Amino acid sequence: MTTPADQAPPTGRADEAPDDHHRISGHSTADTTAAAAGGVMWSTVALLVRQIGRLGFAILLARWIGPADFGIAAEATIYVALNAMLLETGFASLVVQRDRLRDADVGAAQTLSMGVALVIAALTVLLAGPIATLMDSPQLAPVLMWLSVCPILKALAVVPAGYINRYLRFRALAVTEILATIAGGAAGITAAVSGMGYWALVVQQISTDVLVAVCMLVASGWLPWRTDRAAIRETASFGGKVITGQGLGYLTRNLDSVLIASVLGAVPLAFYTIAYRVMTVPVQLLGSAANRISFPVFSRLQDRPADARRLFLRSSQVMAMAVFPVMITVALASREIVALVFGEVWLPAVPAMQVLAVTSIIQVLVTASGALYLAAARVDLTLRWSIIPLVVCSIAFVAGLPWGITGVAVAYCAATFLLAPFQLRAAGNLVGLRLREWVWAILPFTLAGAIATVAGLAVRWVLADSAYWLVLPAVVVVVPAAFLGALAVRRRDLIQMAVRAAKMILKGRSGITVPDAA
Repeated sequence: MTTPADQAPPTGRADEAPDDHHRISGHSTADTTAAAAGGVMWSTVALLVRQIGRLGFAILLARWIGPADFGIAAEATIYVALNAMLLETGFASLVVQRDRLRDADVGAAQTLSMGVALVIAALTVLLAGPIATLMDSPQLAPVLMWLSVCPILKALAVVPAGYINRYLRFRALAVTEILATIAGGAAGITAAVSGMGYWALVVQQISTDVLVAVCMLVASGWLPWRTDRAAIRETASFGGKVITGQGLGYLTRNLDSVLIASVLGAVPLAFYTIAYRVMTVPVQLLGSAANRISFPVFSRLQDRPADARRLFLRSSQVMAMAVFPVMITVALASREIVALVFGEVWLPAVPAMQVLAVTSIIQVLVTASGALYLAAARVDLTLRWSIIPLVVCSIAFVAGLPWGITGVAVAYCAATFLLAPFQLRAAGNLVGLRLREWVWAILPFTLAGAIATVAGLAVRWVLADSAYWLVLPAVVVVVPAAFLGALAVRRRDLIQMAVRAAKMILKGRSGITVPDAA
């Protein structure tokens, strides 16, 4: 099997060095759009399957094993998230971002990723007992020891996935994610039905990682492992800063769960995890879709800030159109959703879910900022905007902890809203976008959301004594209808824009070359 260096570069440039893979800068916007065209639909489908699959698995697991065992699974999920954060971006981000990519760069990324994975696996085995003691969950230790194989499996897949992403081959990534999600979920559900309890999470995670590793290795072909000191040094410098930033971001996103587990216990963590899972569905679905496509595209638009600015604004508007009505509906119908989907035993999760639903709106809207930082190779900004949220959120979580999981959720929401303007301003500076331009672009959706909230509250007041099965569909219908109706009164063009964007996605088009956002 040939290596990428032995193959003709996708651009067919005769002036490239023999060990260069592909120069990604200098392409026209039309070329970039054409290259990304088929990937938008595939990425959207894959993310839908992945998020629905993960949430569906969590729902079934929660109903079958109950809050106590689900709390152990939730604690193990913190470790799974750590692996994903350390390995899925890190050194592989340089494979996507570099203008010219050499075999030595690919080899360096793979060598360093595997080295980090082996260290994580070893530390997991050594620290499984102390971590279980910290969480006051003795059952957690053997779970973590089994999960120690996951970092190695992820390391095998991460650089091949980055290489595929570099060339906008979203279909290969999407097919892999769809197959892995379905197969891993089926394995986990089978384990849960068989009475394995929280061990079902271990079965699901290992099965998923094995399939992803195999598919990524096959789809990418044989990538070179040879490298040199210069490539190792440069990759370690760039990737190390990204990993540091991602690590701090991980602490920010998971410190609340760690504090709840260690101070309040596994059962409160189970309730908080259910609420948090619902919040992360739109964040992961919309945010990941935007970042997966926008990161390589922004990388190609480094010398065209006007195009990058239009893409950033339009992406924010499309995400606002989706996230506002959905999460307002979740916030207003949380009690009915929890009772009907998870069961009434999970009703203590409702207050935290209501607060986190609001939090997810702003998180979705600012998520593309990270893609701009990496595309511009501004790992200093990535690091800075990992340290600042960690400090602010740490203080907020500790302050909210005396009021239980609801207090932690309120603290998280307050910290998110406090930080958002500064994050957006830092990202906007890279493409000449002023904060007030972004606010003006999102304002119509905010006003429509306020009207939809009032309408939803009115429905709840009218149906205050009604059954769950009646309240939920009423809120689900009224809130989106009120949102779209309010938006149509003054800004029908934004609805038309969202419809066009949806059609582009369904047709497999990226819609990168769009009119100026208003």
